[in-house]
Amino acid sequence: GIKGGLNSQVVTFEIEEGINPNDIRIDISSTKGAKEIQINSIKIHKQDRSLIISKDQINEYFRFNEFLDTKEPGKFVTKEVEGSYDPILFTQPKIYPELERVLGTVF
Repeated sequence: GIKGGLNSQVVTFEIEEGINPNDIRIDISSTKGAKEIQINSIKIHKQDRSLIISKDQINEYFRFNEFLDTKEPGKFVTKEVEGSYDPILFTQPKIYPELERVLGTVF
C-alpha cells in the first residue's frame, strides 16, 4: 500500500521474468473519503523498450470506473456509489499494441 502525501511518489511493480501481463488494473484507493489523487505518469518498460503515458494521455490508455471522477488530466477524485467504494483504472484497447511492443510478445 501507498500512503498519500503532498510530495510525488514513485511506485514500482516488478514482474517475474517470463511473465507478460496482458492487462493492467490499478486500484486507486481502499480508504473511503480519500482526497484527490494525482497520477503524473505511468511508465512500462522492459530492457531498452518503454511506454511512458503522461497525465494528459491517461484517459487514452485507461478508463476509470464509477467510483472515480476526473477534474483535469491525471487528477482523480474518489467517491462512494450507493454505499460501495472501489476506485479502479482499467486498460483501454489502445494500450495492447504498445504492451506487445514493449514486452516483445503477441497477445
